[in-house]
Amino acid sequence: MYPKPYSAGSICRVTGVNPVTLRSWRNRGLLEIGGSNEEGWTRYSMIDGCVIATIVLLTSKKFQAESASTIAEALRGSFEKLATYPIDSWRAWALVDIDGENPKVRLSWLDERHVAIALGRLQWEHAHVIDIGQILRRVALGLAKDKKEADRG
Repeated sequence: MYPKPYSAGSICRVTGVNPVTLRSWRNRGLLEIGGSNEEGWTRYSMIDGCVIATIVLLTSKKFQAESASTIAEALRGSFEKLATYPIDSWRAWALVDIDGENPKVRLSWLDERHVAIALGRLQWEHAHVIDIGQILRRVALGLAKDKKEADRG
């Protein structure tokens, strides 16, 4: 379990999700995010931010929020594993197969060569590649910058 030091405002600024949309996703049970501070405000971890950023990415590609949430939550463990390594080595991809209404993360934690091999060998009608390293890097650096700016002003 990761600490949850980040506010909804910070997560929204870094991931690009509208605060109303984030609240809607939570109310609809699309996010497996728990935890609040003593005042009752919901708090988020960096990994929560990665899950939310993945949902934002997938919904921008016309995925339904429910399918995007299923995929993003399936990648939570990959984000957690990747975050244990130095930021310079955050290179990993996931291949997602959309089979009708049932999205599945078929392969994750791949490097560039293995993504190319998998795409060449697998005959998936609807395969999507998600750069989980880039998402983690963007969220981690964005949250650090947001915190630094908040501390200054």
